Amino acid sequence: MSLRSCLLKLLGGRFLFLLLCLAIPCRAEQVLLQPNDRVAWVGDSITEYCSHVGIVEQYIYAVHPDWKIHFFISGWAGESAPAAQARLERDVLPEKPTVAFLHYGMNDGEYSAKSNDVVARYADALSKAVQKLKHAGVRVILIGPTCVDPDQRPQLGKVNYNQTLRSLNEVALNVAEQEEIPFLDIYTMLIDYQNRLKSQNPQATILPDGIHPGTEGGMVIASSLLSQLGIKHLPDWGTFDVTTGNGSGIKLEKYEEKSWEFTVRSPSPPAFYVAPEDDALARRSGLIHYAGRKLTVKGLPAGAYRISLDDLPGFDATSQNLSQGILLPDWSSDVAREMRDIIREKDSNYHTLWNEVRIFYSGIPGASKTISGLLEADEGYHLAVLNLAATSRKLTITLTFDPGSH
Repeated sequence: MSLRSCLLKLLGGRFLFLLLCLAIPCRAEQVLLQPNDRVAWVGDSITEYCSHVGIVEQYIYAVHPDWKIHFFISGWAGESAPAAQARLERDVLPEKPTVAFLHYGMNDGEYSAKSNDVVARYADALSKAVQKLKHAGVRVILIGPTCVDPDQRPQLGKVNYNQTLRSLNEVALNVAEQEEIPFLDIYTMLIDYQNRLKSQNPQATILPDGIHPGTEGGMVIASSLLSQLGIKHLPDWGTFDVTTGNGSGIKLEKYEEKSWEFTVRSPSPPAFYVAPEDDALARRSGLIHYAGRKLTVKGLPAGAYRISLDDLPGFDATSQNLSQGILLPDWSSDVAREMRDIIREKDSNYHTLWNEVRIFYSGIPGASKTISGLLEADEGYHLAVLNLAATSRKLTITLTFDPGSH
């Protein structure tokens, strides 16, 4: 499944400003995950440590808590596709996954110029890993490699390593077509984004060490994956016209001098948490299209407005922005923040289970009890996340005229 470029226009205001024109992947024609799926993330250190995995998990829990999807991270730093074949039996299949995200390529290129031998080894190993998973009844979703930042690692620029990774991305697409499985292209969007960012600021990077995505890079990858997986967006907050009193989704509860207080008519799910300090990155990366919910208020007097959720101020927007509709994340949700934190704890616990205890200590007397305890903890974390995701609350949105805003 390839990416298509669409133009993203971000809104103006103190924190709502034009940052970049992004290549946004178009949505998948069908949803690739199903209720009750057990999903394994299989890959190298980019899978093991980088933030896009947790972002995707949190978002899917938020919008589909009834699906009760269970995630397992099985990334191994430094690994390449040939090594994955041997590890699937030990680390992945015992969890009885119904779906596996298979994400290799960064190490497979051997950090060198493109060579036919490297490409052939990658194609062969990837095909065998896919076939092994399919033989076990697992639905495989193949993810192409990411890119590198040669400015952070000049030696990778000298060998044109992004060209090597581009070739491996094409190989992964070919394997997916041959095996008739979905392919998620994140290379194209990531390098596109990196090039656009550097065109405005040559010192900027989304790959701080040249290879592994940082916070912003993780948001870019997560946005791309969510779109290509066909995951739905959060519902709009609502629309209201203060001149006519008509609206949908939100209700005007109180008006005071240049201050409008609305309640959301339907109980609000915990949604996806974006910390206020990460708002600009979420907008620039495109993640706001998943984290944000659209709020439209027409007929306001011209000027700038401070927006608050449950009395917690977030940022400003102009009356023009609001009349056109703004994407507003729920930064006030304690439940969403707790979901994010518990997901991180769950992933860390499972990493300890398989990467440390099960592999290195399984033969030691008493280790089986430790393994059982960690598995029970994993299930406990999973249930805690599902319970939080199923909660809802009434929410108040307040718009206050701010003559000091620009």
